[in-house]
Amino acid sequence: MDDSRARVLFITGGSIGDAALTSGLLSRFVETEPEAYFTVAAGPAAATLFAETPRLERLIAIRKRRSALHWFDLWRQVRGRRWKTIVDMRGSGLAYLLRAERRFVFRPLRQPAGSPPLHKALEAARTIGRLDDPPALRLYTSAATEARADALLGRDRPILAIAPTATWPPKTWPPERFAKAAPAPQNPTPLQAMRHRLQTPAGRRLYALRKQIPEPVFGIIKSVMGFRQFLLRGLDRVQGEWGLVTMAWNMRRMYALTAA
Repeated sequence: MDDSRARVLFITGGSIGDAALTSGLLSRFVETEPEAYFTVAAGPAAATLFAETPRLERLIAIRKRRSALHWFDLWRQVRGRRWKTIVDMRGSGLAYLLRAERRFVFRPLRQPAGSPPLHKALEAARTIGRLDDPPALRLYTSAATEARADALLGRDRPILAIAPTATWPPKTWPPERFAKAAPAPQNPTPLQAMRHRLQTPAGRRLYALRKQIPEPVFGIIKSVMGFRQFLLRGLDRVQGEWGLVTMAWNMRRMYALTAA
């Protein structure tokens, strides 16, 4: 490996969306520094977006570890050489632990209360001092990749792509909700039959009623009636205790309906 090369280390987001919004920044360096070779570090899901960047020397997937040890892993992989430019869109401070001619480290913009947030693409431009001239987003693709996309999607129709994913699990859209249900298994067990039923559109609609039929009952028992845990031990005793709770709920409900 030629150590005399001009090298740029580009550290970007862990999610696909955040990484894509900083792609224009990387493109700006690719175009303005034609002699430079690039090392891109990103989260595992986002790293593949940069696999076909021109003059890409290395692509590093940052896998999160406890106590931020993933930054130590990245430091071990990129230390030992002098970088012409380091761009750290994660604001990790790693750039200050490496030898570099210049550093661009993202820092959140403090704005007055009530001010609209700055768009991520503009935040990227601000990091290199080009807020007045933000680079357009750009992902590099090879001819082979484009040909494969054409074969799968075609060129003669508009496409709206929605990725049901997120870095926070509760925000993730389960793919099975949008996929066609598989055919029912032959001679299924009761468990297999129920699992398949819940995968069908009708089954999903039926299961969605859970939030308005049984769940309110449990919420009232816990929050209004104050029953949050069993006081007895043993299956028979717990069943008896639960029977008293449900009896109290039924009496309460009957009184409410009668009064109405």
